[in-house]
Amino acid sequence: MNAVDAAVADFSDAGFTVLRGAVPVALISRLRTQLRPMLEAAQAGQGIDLPVWQVVQPWCQAPLVLDVLALIGPVAARCLGTHQVQLLQDAMVAKPAHRGGAIAWHHDHAYTSWLTPPGSLSIRVALTAETAESGALVALHGSHRWEVAVQDLIGADSLGDDPRVRTGRSAAELLAAERVVELAPGDVSLHHSRTLHGSGANHAAWQRETLVAHVVASVVRIADADGPMAPYVALTPEGQLDPSAFPVLEPQRDLA
Repeated sequence: MNAVDAAVADFSDAGFTVLRGAVPVALISRLRTQLRPMLEAAQAGQGIDLPVWQVVQPWCQAPLVLDVLALIGPVAARCLGTHQVQLLQDAMVAKPAHRGGAIAWHHDHAYTSWLTPPGSLSIRVALTAETAESGALVALHGSHRWEVAVQDLIGADSLGDDPRVRTGRSAAELLAAERVVELAPGDVSLHHSRTLHGSGANHAAWQRETLVAHVVASVVRIADADGPMAPYVALTPEGQLDPSAFPVLEPQRDLA
């Protein structure tokens, strides 16, 4: 079994997987250079004292975002059991050193509940080291197969700080399922849209920076042509997501 086959098997079993060294460190450095002005603008606009900053849709301004995500596209497609994937949403997320905030338990299924089929996958590219100290992702092993009592609303489905009631699991069961997903710069994690996850506060001396993308199979369609999302979604004449607004993630050019 090669590394990609192993990653796909891990994804199916655990609901998440890690691709070590998937993006060259030199490319990560170039990407951070492109993203820095957007992050500085976000800090100025959102408030320098916020515990978490987000740059939304950086792919529109930083060409390397799509190039980096395209490196992961074929693996993401295999994890979703499809031939290719499209970018639905992307963001750069930063937790400042020493005081970056925690993110409560949630899953990402609500981001795609307006599509059919609604399944998706989240790609996380580590731009800086992600450790338990710096607030790395914590995922619940196998939770993509659990029945979770949250509504499929448009937006994030937060379970709050205590997911016991909505998962029907005991505190001991949840603790046994916790996995801290530590990443070095250039490592990539993938998790299923129904995998429960969160992250801790950043107590480290460095800012934790992550490129996050939600991707879907290219065969998806909008579930309700008259629904609330319809006016805001660019579609092809066949009713699928328009690649000009939702790019297909396949390697296109030499990044050397």
